[in-house]
Amino acid sequence: MSNFPEFPACRYRPGETRIFNSAEDLAAAGDGWADSPVKVAVVTEVAVELPPAEEAPEAHASGADYSNLDKADLVALAEAEGVEIDGRWNRTKIIAALEAAAAAG
Repeated sequence: MSNFPEFPACRYRPGETRIFNSAEDLAAAGDGWADSPVKVAVVTEVAVELPPAEEAPEAHASGADYSNLDKADLVALAEAEGVEIDGRWNRTKIIAALEAAAAAG
């Protein structure tokens, strides 16, 4: 526990810095406030770069849905189907190899 009082406190969100005198004032100001300008920059970048999964479904030529499979599952699937892959490949490349094998027969 800190020896310093929690309020007044400076809080940050993109393009805005504000001093709050109480937890009630902070709650009334709404969501999105961080205790560090560095945290604001990181959260903003991540929120912009990562669309929700439901907005970016993985559509594949074979009709297979790989969205719920992580890399380890894809590697196991490739091995089970006899598709040769390299363990250094990312999900996208493994899926491409599975698709190519499905298209070939």
